[in-house]
Amino acid sequence: MEPLEIKRSSSQFGECVVMVSASHEGKDNCMPASWAVAASFDPMMISVHIGTGKYTDELIRKSGVFGASVLADDQGDISTYAGTRSGRDEDKFTKVPNFRAKELDVILVDECVAALACKVVKTVEAGDHTIFIGEVKEAYYDPEKSPLMVFRGDYRKLGENMGQYK
Repeated sequence: MEPLEIKRSSSQFGECVVMVSASHEGKDNCMPASWAVAASFDPMMISVHIGTGKYTDELIRKSGVFGASVLADDQGDISTYAGTRSGRDEDKFTKVPNFRAKELDVILVDECVAALACKVVKTVEAGDHTIFIGEVKEAYYDPEKSPLMVFRGDYRKLGENMGQYK
């Protein structure tokens, strides 16, 4: 084991890349995040961790809903694009495939592994991030897709299937 700079310690977790989206008063935005995780099975809830002050943070606070789309392993270009621009300056969804959720007013990424529309049930301030915990109200998926992963700052694909967890 070697010493690791504390600020780089979170990069040691292999995580799915999730496009977090928000919509409010006709404005849509999305941003890639790897800090997203299931929070409860009953009811089904997930949490997303968004930098405080980001445009997505602002839209989620105003609307009370968010989308979480698990990007497919061929969508790294979408993640890079959305992560290097601000939704305050341009509509990212002109270049990101999308569809609107049926029940909640939020836009979701299309052609991904899974897309979840969530209603915020709790907001937690955590240092320089806001943790939004949302109840999943709608869920869509493509059983043929595999997730885009990030590990140590690089995009990765899942390796060979090692078998079913029992």
